[in-house]
Amino acid sequence: MYKRSSLRAPFFIGKIICLLIKINMYEKSVKINDLLTFVK
Repeated sequence: MYKRSSLRAPFFIGKIICLLIKINMYEKSVKINDLLTFVK
């Protein structure tokens, strides 16, 4: 049981990191789009 949870934790952390990266990339792309529309 303990081994199972210890294996699961890094996977869960990895998922959270992936989600944060996706959100960060999305925010950056939105900002870039805003800049492009502002320039236009």
